[in-house]
Amino acid sequence: MNCLIQVRSVSVAETSDTFEVMTKGLCREVSTEYGNGYRIDYRTEEPDSPGNSTLTKVTVTDSAATIQRTGALRSTFTIIPDEKHPCDYETAIGTLTFDIVGREVSVSGSNGRIVVHLAYDIVTGDSVMASNDIEITVEKY
Repeated sequence: MNCLIQVRSVSVAETSDTFEVMTKGLCREVSTEYGNGYRIDYRTEEPDSPGNSTLTKVTVTDSAATIQRTGALRSTFTIIPDEKHPCDYETAIGTLTFDIVGREVSVSGSNGRIVVHLAYDIVTGDSVMASNDIEITVEKY
């Protein structure tokens, strides 16, 4: 279904950084190895790479989420509460390698509206480099 997608991401490291975007995209129900859920696709312009866009695909169930970015910048990472998963994350200045440790994954949907909450830590070695919270709200139009 065509939808309006609002993404709000808060990252806390030495300082707090908030990213918000509202865009059009697609959403559909899916069945994954982690159960039934949703696939949310949206495209954004990269602030550090003008003229280039990235397609983000979020697949989420009640117990797991995968975020895949393709286009100007690429990465794939998995968020499962209390599990650690490796990630290679492309930026405009190079690729970062770290682990994702999931804290929370939740999804709810009713009346053409879906709300996703993802919380995870970015870890290198034994150190938490940042804690991220993402809320994605999807509205059918």
